[in-house]
Amino acid sequence: MSVEIESLDADGLDAWQSFLDRCPGATFYHSAQFQEHNRAKCERTVYLLFRRKGKYVAGLPGGVCEGGRGPELRSPFSASFAGLLFPEPPPVVLCLEVLRALRAWCADRGLSSIALAQTPDCYGQHYGGLLEYCLRVEGYDLSNYDLSHALRLEESPLSRFSEAARRNFRRGRAAGLVVQPSTDLAASYALIREHLDKLGGGASLSKDEYLAMTSLIGDKIWTLSVIHEGAEAAAGVFYALSAKCLLLFWWAHKQEVQQMRPINFLAHEVAVRAYSQGFEYFDLGTTSADTVLREGLARFKESLGGIGFLRKRFVLTLAP
Repeated sequence: MSVEIESLDADGLDAWQSFLDRCPGATFYHSAQFQEHNRAKCERTVYLLFRRKGKYVAGLPGGVCEGGRGPELRSPFSASFAGLLFPEPPPVVLCLEVLRALRAWCADRGLSSIALAQTPDCYGQHYGGLLEYCLRVEGYDLSNYDLSHALRLEESPLSRFSEAARRNFRRGRAAGLVVQPSTDLAASYALIREHLDKLGGGASLSKDEYLAMTSLIGDKIWTLSVIHEGAEAAAGVFYALSAKCLLLFWWAHKQEVQQMRPINFLAHEVAVRAYSQGFEYFDLGTTSADTVLREGLARFKESLGGIGFLRKRFVLTLAP
């Protein structure tokens, strides 16, 4: 029996959430709540459930966006990753059937291509190698890849820190640094934005967009302040994207407190909090940009015990 696709409309989004609740690798990037919040960035949002023998075996959220050759399906269309989800590791033949059904569904609707940025395995799904094999077999090209680093969390993060990183943490502790939830989100954003602007990259979200996201997602976004002598010396924003993995979204410090190494201190304290709340990984984010390695950033993340992995984007071009 072949795989059939059910495309959900606005009245079917409860079924979408029920499916996500069965998937260990689901993140809030996959949620209808997140997608609908960002729907202005695509022509229309898409929620596909793949059914075989009366059972939902896979799902794909995304958006139809205008591409160079015409409309294309992107998953995600407004995040770092999303892609296909399975409630359990799929047999390879089932994975191939899902991809073939997806190709046919998109071709029937005149879409020009399919772009998938799959969620890394550290978020709770462990079929990356199998899925990549199936994507390659079905003709998907690796269109982009970037290096990221993640910490495998344990009770004592310092055991994975390098000696220099341990010294830097102790320097912050001796200076009396304290980490606490931000009491002024706008001020924390301003500190981070100033630092990012100095680096030349800017912030990926405006202040209003960031505040709207914190309101939308609630306790799944942590904004933390590093306090020194009653004032905010550094700040960080972290996404509890899945039950398994916490993502670093931003962190920054004031230049005048650099000697206290507040980011080393913050990294340790966040790792301790994340471990105590049941997270298994702390994703430190990308270490390269369009495949170009940022060497200083790589050295810093590796000094914290970060292990490298790839974020990959695959594209399938469909016949006109």
